[in-house]
Amino acid sequence: MSPLRAAQKSCTFTLSGDREGGRIFTVDLYRKVRLACSEGMSQREAARQFGVSRDSVRKMLAFSVPPGYRRTAPVKRPKLDGFTEIIDGWLEGDREVHRKQRHTAKRVFERLRDEHGFTGGYGTYPWSAAGRGSS
Repeated sequence: MSPLRAAQKSCTFTLSGDREGGRIFTVDLYRKVRLACSEGMSQREAARQFGVSRDSVRKMLAFSVPPGYRRTAPVKRPKLDGFTEIIDGWLEGDREVHRKQRHTAKRVFERLRDEHGFTGGYGTYPWSAAGRGSS
């Protein structure tokens, strides 16, 4: 068995929104359910045989690859939302300068706190910087 196949069998995923409270299923179970239904087994029978809900079987058939976590609402950052335009301006300006002179997450936090009265903690900022290409 190839290392990729072995890794796939050991992976697990959660189907969010299930009535079971998001049980974790293995990729092997996911494959077995899809195979059984493609060979003519009904979704209801597959649910009964594999011990999962019919909703889970429907989701397993709907996605060729386990979907993973899907966020239902945008992230709310009440402390940081008023400062995102300032941060974006700084990071946009950083594209013009040498890599070593760009803002780090710590430096952005310090500037927000000192120059603009930011009251949030340091842990609030790096999450927003991660998606913006800041180091």
